[in-house]
Amino acid sequence: MQLPRTLTIAYLLVGLGSLLQIGGGHWDVTWHALERPETFFTPPHSVVYAGVLLSLSMGILGVVLRVRHKFETRFVKFLQYAVIGSSLQLFSGGFDSWWHSNFGFDGLLSPPHAVLVSGMILNALAGAIGLARINLVTKPTLPLKSASVISFTALWMSSVGMVMLFTLPFSKGQYQDFNPDPMFAAVLATITLPIIGPLMIMLGARTLPVAYPATTLMALYMAVNATTTIAAHPSIAPALSYYLINILLAFAVDYILKRKLADSVKALITGGIIGPFFYTLYFPLVTHAFRESLGIPVEVFITTISLFQSTYQTVMTATFAPAIFLGFLGSIIALAIARKIAEVKKFDTVKEK
Repeated sequence: MQLPRTLTIAYLLVGLGSLLQIGGGHWDVTWHALERPETFFTPPHSVVYAGVLLSLSMGILGVVLRVRHKFETRFVKFLQYAVIGSSLQLFSGGFDSWWHSNFGFDGLLSPPHAVLVSGMILNALAGAIGLARINLVTKPTLPLKSASVISFTALWMSSVGMVMLFTLPFSKGQYQDFNPDPMFAAVLATITLPIIGPLMIMLGARTLPVAYPATTLMALYMAVNATTTIAAHPSIAPALSYYLINILLAFAVDYILKRKLADSVKALITGGIIGPFFYTLYFPLVTHAFRESLGIPVEVFITTISLFQSTYQTVMTATFAPAIFLGFLGSIIALAIARKIAEVKKFDTVKEK
């Protein structure tokens, strides 16, 4: 079955919109870190809301295609969820502007930002899950493959972004202090971050129509992160060449995924490769989730490179074993989700008969 071109382009653009949103969000964190003027009307915010409008317009198109042109519900229903996610984000924009006017500059975690990231996740989920189901029953094309990879990467990044909201000590605003308890931040990061990467990679491996899913997803993730948080910050940029070494993890996973092994074995190895290295993969922001629990106060100026150098042995030694288990758990969850998504293929087969 060939997916109608209009719908393929719509999914491609809603995925691109989601990636612009999370990329702009990362850039906004860097903007805060550089202590540049903070108002609602900043370049990072412009990128975020350009992505919001793109996703919203494609979500509305999905509604039109379903109502006026009778496109099949199974193909457009996930696209329509972008209307809800984008509406949340547009609301958060007005909320954020009001927040700045009444409470001055804010931190990373604020009510408007929490609503914004929730909308990001919903938009990315709309594209990723919708395309995962579509890929099982349609002929893969280059636009469809591109849309799938972009949507999965946006979902991966926005999921990590939600964790960062509640773990980074950058949430003290002009009048409100939403910084998390240091130990809570370290524990939450240790539990959640090792799960997310293996989950996304294993789910991508089971649903994406690409030859090397782990490498493709991680390359795009790293490209956005490197551009918006590493290269964009002068004191962190020298670490870029070391950060790029993380791609070797993806090469190793793709090698394993192509072997004739049981799914449970592939899940175990994928989790064991990706999970324990969350501290290097989510550099530079993740380093701040652990600094206060290690006795390094936020008020002390320290570059992220030196912070990483002074903490990585302690953090990775303490988290390595649990991160392997949590990575395996993430991979197993991905297999369960993939089986659920695949039920649409069985349904279509029965329906065609």
